Amino acid sequence: MNLKKIQNKTFLLFLIGFLATTLIFSTNNTYVLSLDEQNSSESHLTALTSRDPILIYNNSAFGLYGFPGDGSPGNPYRIENYNITATAAHGIHINNTNLHFIIQNCYIDVDLVGIFILGVYNQTATIENNYCVNNDICGISIDSGFESTIVDNILIHNGDGIYTFFCDGSVITNNTCLWNDNGMYIYDTYKTLINENNCSYNANYGIHLETTWKNTVKDNICNNNLIGILSNETSRLNLNNNLCTNNDYGMILASSTNSRSNITFNKCFDSSSFGLFIVDYGFAMIANNSIKNNGLGIGLGQAENLTIKYNLFEQNTDYGAQLDTVCNNNIFHHNAFINNALGLGKQQAYDDGISTIWYDVSTNEGNFWSDWGGTGDYSIDGSAGTFDLYPLGSSPIVAEFSSSIHLLYLALFISISSTVFVLKRKYSKRK
Repeated sequence: MNLKKIQNKTFLLFLIGFLATTLIFSTNNTYVLSLDEQNSSESHLTALTSRDPILIYNNSAFGLYGFPGDGSPGNPYRIENYNITATAAHGIHINNTNLHFIIQNCYIDVDLVGIFILGVYNQTATIENNYCVNNDICGISIDSGFESTIVDNILIHNGDGIYTFFCDGSVITNNTCLWNDNGMYIYDTYKTLINENNCSYNANYGIHLETTWKNTVKDNICNNNLIGILSNETSRLNLNNNLCTNNDYGMILASSTNSRSNITFNKCFDSSSFGLFIVDYGFAMIANNSIKNNGLGIGLGQAENLTIKYNLFEQNTDYGAQLDTVCNNNIFHHNAFINNALGLGKQQAYDDGISTIWYDVSTNEGNFWSDWGGTGDYSIDGSAGTFDLYPLGSSPIVAEFSSSIHLLYLALFISISSTVFVLKRKYSKRK
């Protein structure tokens, strides 16, 4: 790698660190990194050793490389502290093994896939604190690796940052996926935890789940993508406490007519199109979300049997909520509609659906509308001719977004700072 490329990469990482610091101070969090804390986060990494790609196709291949460890759960093989920059398909390729291994503290820049794991035994794979850049297909890919751990990695300028297929029970946490084609693509996966990741500035989506069941996606940041979070053909999804800002679409939930999902405490801000778009979707709880400053707040298309309650729809340019003609049996209650569709001569919601109810039938309490006159019902625009029969005189309590999301900015800064430090040390020794 030439010096100019090294300098460009180092500058890029400093820029990310600067942006992360700016985000920290833009929140209400008053915590500031001390110099000792920065030094501590940086000094735990050691200088990297340049080497050729690592290709392991069975158990015995670990021994040929001479890695420390013995492959047991308590003493896994350790592939660590390497710089793999090469013209090659894969940087690290491991498949067909039941031995335990950890890949950590590596820098990988190859042609197709940085770290590729295929067909490994349950709970054997841990991928931690690596930096994968400029891999055309994927930074980290795990295919058929149940209960794998992917934590604290930085994925920049790849095809997919992280791709998993058939990786039930895995943990994907505190990774940074920036400027990829796609941040994360989670496919055909059951009971996986995806939390505290930053998936921003990707060309298409931040996080994409497809054909998954009982996954938890929480405390993630997905900003400045085409789509912040896309869920397609998923059921029993827990989508909680995520932040999606400045996307074209904040979140899209699609193609799960019996989803039984809970979409709660998310923030969808400043999307040019929809804050939250739900299509061909049914039997889900949409509660306690904040949907503000988007083109349209929440849009429902061919959605049915949704309960939409205790959400904040505020200052969306178009309607706070809009339902098309094939929506059926949806209920809105205890939501706050504040200053949506201002200047357009419209009500704050639009309903072309069937059997929409705009109040809680058990309490006869509806929604808060900032433009309600204070007496009578509230008319909803649209061909359905529906009304909120019991408008609320004051805004219902909308739960605050968890402060843990602010701490994720802090974690991002520490992670980036550590990587910059390693690169500086590594390349300064080569001059």
